[in-house]
Amino acid sequence: MPWLAAATARTLANHVVLEADLFEATLVHLGGLGVVNAVLLEAVPGFVVDLVRVKHPLTAAAIAQLQAGDYAGFAREVWPPSRETPYYIEVILDPFHPYAGYRGDAHDALVTLFYKREPNRVVARLAALPDVPHEPTHEPLNLLGRALAAQPEQDLLLPLPQAVAWLVAQEFKPEPAPGVAPRQLTWGGANGPHVRQKILGWEIELYNAAYAIERAHLSTTLKTMLDAFHTHGGGHQVFTLRFVTKAAGLMAFTRFDDTVVINMDGLRTLNSADAARCVALALEREGIPFSQHWGKQGVITSTRVMRDFGMPSDPRSRAGRWRAARYRLLSPEMRGVVCSDALSAWGLA
Repeated sequence: MPWLAAATARTLANHVVLEADLFEATLVHLGGLGVVNAVLLEAVPGFVVDLVRVKHPLTAAAIAQLQAGDYAGFAREVWPPSRETPYYIEVILDPFHPYAGYRGDAHDALVTLFYKREPNRVVARLAALPDVPHEPTHEPLNLLGRALAAQPEQDLLLPLPQAVAWLVAQEFKPEPAPGVAPRQLTWGGANGPHVRQKILGWEIELYNAAYAIERAHLSTTLKTMLDAFHTHGGGHQVFTLRFVTKAAGLMAFTRFDDTVVINMDGLRTLNSADAARCVALALEREGIPFSQHWGKQGVITSTRVMRDFGMPSDPRSRAGRWRAARYRLLSPEMRGVVCSDALSAWGLA
């Protein structure tokens, strides 16, 4: 931990290594750099967010606004009372009718906006109470699971990929009402836990693949992904767009300065897996840079790892520096223990 005082570090471990490059490698350790038994968190001052959820059809122009980083303009378009730049934007699209101009008219997109606020004393006191419930988040997998659990008769629609966006939209509750101030929640309260749902005692199996792309290529990338999605009839999925900045860590998949994470969220079916595979192949065919989330469904290969992070044998590349950190931190015996078939296949072991 480069910023930790050596004396403090020695109270936590017998052998202390304070090197920035090694720390950069451990931030995304992929289960291959040893055992993490303690974590030091750098906290920010407490804050709350004004929560806005709207249903609004999108246009190609709105996608271009997001590509340009005009988040304030996009927010005004979907929620006219907005007069500032949102702290966070999430957009859930129906891939069969994502935006006007792509194969016809758009269905409503499901848009979530957070506006960051400093907490007043009342809100801060409420947020500190241990029994304040966190509502289940409105992320698509929660919405889909709740919709299916609440309406098990909709099982009849599951063979139809087009039914998934409709089911997600049933559970998405727009707010606030016109003329009403948005609710204020802590970040944790607004991003409540994922809750697995069951139908007749069986857990609903969900699917999630995630692709990080450069925001500057959003319009072209999204169209490429949608075209590929339709190649074999589409999957049982919606597309979810989230806008983030480059993450720390040598092997962070959100590796672009301005990143859009496009999730393919839905049911775990062969259609969903085929659609995600077609999307990755189409992005490669078009030469569009992207990276896949390490911990979600998708097809990560050694070729894709080398394309994204460089040759593991090159000490100057991200992958090479990560692998060098592995050899610095672990003995030969431990490298054999702390390993996986995936790391070996990707050339990182």
